Amino acid sequence: MENVKVVYPPPAAGWLEIKLSEEESSRIDYYIEKSEDFSHSVTTSLAGNISNSNSLIDEDNWFLNNVLLECARKYCNSFPIFRDVSISSQVHKNKYFDISNLILDSFWVNYQKQYEFNPLHQHTGLFSFVIWKKMPVEWVDQINLSHCKFSNSPSPGDFNFVYTDILGNIDLYRYPITKKLENIMLFFPSILKHQVNPFYNCIEDRISISGNLILSN
Repeated sequence: MENVKVVYPPPAAGWLEIKLSEEESSRIDYYIEKSEDFSHSVTTSLAGNISNSNSLIDEDNWFLNNVLLECARKYCNSFPIFRDVSISSQVHKNKYFDISNLILDSFWVNYQKQYEFNPLHQHTGLFSFVIWKKMPVEWVDQINLSHCKFSNSPSPGDFNFVYTDILGNIDLYRYPITKKLENIMLFFPSILKHQVNPFYNCIEDRISISGNLILSN
């Protein structure tokens, strides 16, 4: 056949996966430790079916200035379609978008116990992130539990991004629960839907950190 042109899918947005440095990871550990002094619960303002979630304070905007703003720059350069479409919809047409106008609007730590979960949801703001600090179980052990081992889609403890593909089908990208994810951060658009499945047979908490970036006025 002649005069046939193969048309590839339009460009799409994704997310960033970052391995935190020792300094960055230690800073997060420090924030978690400090949060125990004031222990301000944010459980009622979150979608998670999680019994313990506390706010964190980014002292002197250290994590914002040293990590998050660079992630935002990297994201906008890597996925220009998001920069051109999604950001422009949130910025007044006469106002130039500048990464330095981003601020950390919310910042918290989740202590997820066995059986608890985070239903499908999205965040507020422009960008969001999640950091895994403690993964108490391994996926390979979880899928051998009696209620999982014969399933054709075992997914205990998974973190999933959920989205529609070009054909309109619902698809997901899975991060199975494993200790190898500790100190890994995902940076993504706040409107990207995601969920966290429950894990089982473990009394230790699964500890994760989340936050949202918004444009300052």
